[in-house]
Amino acid sequence: MEKLTSAHNTWLDEIPISSKYDDVYFNSQNGFSESKYVYLESNNIEKLHSEPYSTIVIAETGFGVGLNFLNTLHSWTTAKKHSNHYHYISAEKHPLCSRDIARALHGLSPKFDDYIRLLLSQYPQSRQGFYRLYFNKNITLTLLFGDATACYSQLYAEVDAWYLDGFSPSKNPDMWTKDLFESIAKLSHANTT
Repeated sequence: MEKLTSAHNTWLDEIPISSKYDDVYFNSQNGFSESKYVYLESNNIEKLHSEPYSTIVIAETGFGVGLNFLNTLHSWTTAKKHSNHYHYISAEKHPLCSRDIARALHGLSPKFDDYIRLLLSQYPQSRQGFYRLYFNKNITLTLLFGDATACYSQLYAEVDAWYLDGFSPSKNPDMWTKDLFESIAKLSHANTT
């Protein structure tokens, strides 16, 4: 497998800043609240979690430190009713090492500590490929390490919601291509958000 260029970061108050894209991974004031507002609320994820689907599939264009995954996982597990299976798919071209993810997420919110431990215990090395991580029999995380466009063009899935994350388009213009959006359209259905 091809080794990827790992993320190279500087740090400001335990928040990683991408040296390549000169952008923060999340808001230093309250990253979980920002993630909930920008991704979960705008995609109406709580309503999606209460629908009688057998599987909910959420896909993301930039995994980063896993903040959106952890927030969505928490929302799914605390929903009064939820689907039988939750599948989260996320691409990452420049994966952080598990040590940096642990550093970035340390102490952010105790309610996520068990999920963070499970994530870190399974987190793969920075080599190109698709990786399946299991959080229990009903929760699957598929990490796509590589270029988002290339990864999603190889995937077959029916995605219910997309999180278009991956640094500001002005700082990462190579990601936001016509080919990526064609792959997103191909993997979406009529009610995808």
